[in-house]
Amino acid sequence: MSTIDDPVQPRSTLDSARARILAAKSAAARRDRKRAVPPLDSPEHARQRLHVISDMGIAGLLSGSAVLGQAAIVREWLAVWTAELDVKRLKQLEQRVKELEAELAARTGALRRAAP
Repeated sequence: MSTIDDPVQPRSTLDSARARILAAKSAAARRDRKRAVPPLDSPEHARQRLHVISDMGIAGLLSGSAVLGQAAIVREWLAVWTAELDVKRLKQLEQRVKELEAELAARTGALRRAAP
């Protein structure tokens, strides 16, 4: 009788005990893969995620369509991250423009008061 870890003599039937063992191994492998993929919280992690996903695809752990799907997710996340960065920078620039306008108004008012 072969064991679950014996690839030389696979069982010809799948009983419920073996199915539970295989399901547990499969679930553990999925959890391990999820931990191996960095979160999408920075551009550096996005780059690392693409490397991991590419490597998983090359190793046959992900299908080609899964790799393409993950690459699309990273592209979309990067587009949103870039847009958020742009909005933040625009708000900073708007604040700076207001400060400069106030400074200019103060100078213009001082010049008008000083004029004879």
